[in-house]
Order: sequence, then structure tokens, then C-alpha cells
Amino acid sequence: MPEYIPVSIIISMRNSASTIRRAIETAADQAYPVAEILVMDNVSTDNSVAQVEAIAQTSPVPVRLVRMPENRGLSASFNLGVRRAASDIVVLMHSDASLPSTRELDLLVAPLLSEPGTVATYSHNLMPHALWATYPFWQRVLFARSVDKEPGTFSCKFVAIRRAVFLGIGGMDEVLFRPGVGGEDADLQMRLAREGRVAVTDARVTHLHAIGTSFGLRDYVAQRKLLARAYGCVLFLYGAELPSWWPLLVKPLLAPLPFLPHLHLAGIGLLLLFSALYSWKTYANQVKRREIGALLLPLVDIGMVYHEVFWMAEGWLSTWRAVRRQQRG
Repeated sequence: MPEYIPVSIIISMRNSASTIRRAIETAADQAYPVAEILVMDNVSTDNSVAQVEAIAQTSPVPVRLVRMPENRGLSASFNLGVRRAASDIVVLMHSDASLPSTRELDLLVAPLLSEPGTVATYSHNLMPHALWATYPFWQRVLFARSVDKEPGTFSCKFVAIRRAVFLGIGGMDEVLFRPGVGGEDADLQMRLAREGRVAVTDARVTHLHAIGTSFGLRDYVAQRKLLARAYGCVLFLYGAELPSWWPLLVKPLLAPLPFLPHLHLAGIGLLLLFSALYSWKTYANQVKRREIGALLLPLVDIGMVYHEVFWMAEGWLSTWRAVRRQQRG
């Protein structure tokens, strides 16, 4: 049996009052030994910090709160957390993650203990129907395509990495992946894969997102903007190297069709068909009465095609400019 190496768990947090307690408590409750939990706070303005300080008083695992002087995003907080970590194996978690059993960390770390060529591992993300059904309408729309699925994804919601390898590649890129630009997880996975095996495991993590908070159309649009910029960024950096790159081109291919000669009606029809295929699960899962968003959803779906194509292009171009600046020194 491989020797256990107690891990350092690093949780990045910003305004996570509805989820941070669950994240810390399920991390501390793991059967696998945890040396410490570092909570990296990105200038929270709610009572997240007070919650962490209270949890630290009674936690069976040492909990350290590190307060960032400014909100520099996930990349900066994870980088600082890894530098301060005491263990040779670091586990990165989001503050809206919850571990559904006490065995998840054991499953996540196992390949790192038994396979010297493995440099990182990742888990399956869960969005249980019972959790999803409690969300406001636009929050349900955001996650409708993830309900009751268990995709293995390197999303940094629950990943384990050899600390020396993470530091050796320079950690996460804080320049390209600053606040407001997602995709740092995909970039990290691609760069780690050049150093050794990045393995999916049977570990699971539940994505809580924000629980019991208002989440309106404006929040939905902002989330889709963040994702679209991330797609543009990673497409520029890696293109066809990405494991599943081609679905990212569906919306850019659909967007111009209604404006092409002789394709106006066909283009509009394809956009409506796209909306029906994209949002059927939202309607199939008991849309609640008087939810006006359900009537607006087809129009919003079509609007999001153009919204996301614009921000994908912006993400692609801004990454191109940033890379050119780096090349010039």
C-alpha cells in the first residue's frame, strides 16, 4: 500500500457566505489525512470571512484564512495558496464545492500515491436535481444541461496536483487569466499534461453555486460572458489541442446564417431549433408558474448566441494582444 501524504487543501473564496461552511466542513471531514485548509479570501464584502474565522475555532483540521489585499481572481489566490502550502500534494477547491462523501479525497489522491508519472488528478462534477430545483429560474437555466450528469472535468473545483510540478510550471497564468477572464483551469490542465499524466478519478464534487440568493437575468448574462471569454482565450492558446473544441464553434457558425443571402429563413429556423435543443431540459423539469423568464427564454437563447460570439471574439483578440505584449518583453 502506498504511503499516505497528508494534503494541503486550498479554497479560493469571494462572497461565498451561502457555501463556504459546507466546503470547509466536507473537506475537513475526509477520511484521508488533511494537513491544513487554506482559505484564500478575495476581498469578500459579505460575512464569508467571519464564517471562516468561526469555523477555524472548532475545526478538527487547521484552517488558515489568508486575506488577499485586492481581488486578483482565482489564479492569483491559488498561486499564493500553493506557495504557502506545507504539503507536497495540494488540492484546489472552489468555495462553492461540497464533497458528497468522506471517501472523495482518498479517491482523488490515490493515483498520485501509486503512479509516479501522474502529476495531477481531477474529479466528476455533480449537479443533483434536488439542488438544481431550488435555484431561481435563470440560475436553473445556467445549469440545466448539467443536471444529473457526472462529467469528469478539470475545473479546479476539486483537483489534486503535485506541488513541485505546479510551482515548476509557474502555477496559473495571472496575466492572461485575470479577474473577468475564465479558462485558467483549462490552461492549467494543458500545461500540466506536458509534465506528466493528468488522470480522471472516481472522486466526485457537488457544485453548489450560490444557494438561496437572488440570481436574475443580469447575472445569467454576466456568467455567459465570462464563459464565452474563456472559450475565446483557450481556443487561441490551444485550438484543436483541446479535448472537445468543436462544440465551441457551433454558435459562431449559427450567428451569421440569418444575414446570408437566401438563408434568412433557414438561419432563423436553425436558431429557433438551437434554442429548443439547448433549453428543453429547463421546460421538461417543471417550470414554475408565473416565471416570466420561461416566455423570454427562446429570445434570450438567440440573443446569447450573438452575445457569446462577441465575447468569444473579444477573448480571442485580447489573448492575442496579451501574448504579443509578452513576446515583445
